[in-house]
Amino acid sequence: MNFNEIDPSTYDKYTFGKCIRQQRAEQGLRLKDVASVMKCSEVFISDIELGRKFAPEKIEKLMCLAKVLNVRSEDISSFIDMAGASRGHYEYVKEYVQENKNVREFIRKARELNLSNDEWQDVISYLKDIECNRHLR
Repeated sequence: MNFNEIDPSTYDKYTFGKCIRQQRAEQGLRLKDVASVMKCSEVFISDIELGRKFAPEKIEKLMCLAKVLNVRSEDISSFIDMAGASRGHYEYVKEYVQENKNVREFIRKARELNLSNDEWQDVISYLKDIECNRHLR
């Protein structure tokens, strides 16, 4: 499944669950398989898939779920955004912004500049370059 193909403006509390159910089916995984790796109950995974429970809030748990479902690296951002939308918010973003003065300044400046989608892509590419350079050290 390509998580990036889903329009973020359509995300709701059910999107994440539907997508992980589809991804699980495409991977040939049973609820039991996912629950075992996630160290949780099958009912919990089923409830997420059906929109009765929210996606895990902790990024470590989300990344574990992404790994067991073999979510492609290029889809991780969309996967995490869907998880946030399932909870009705982006708590991890809020926490990061609150913790870091430079992030708040960055957001204010980006807002002032009213960056286009292409300019945002340039910013993201720059951040990916930084990430790549860190891994090369």
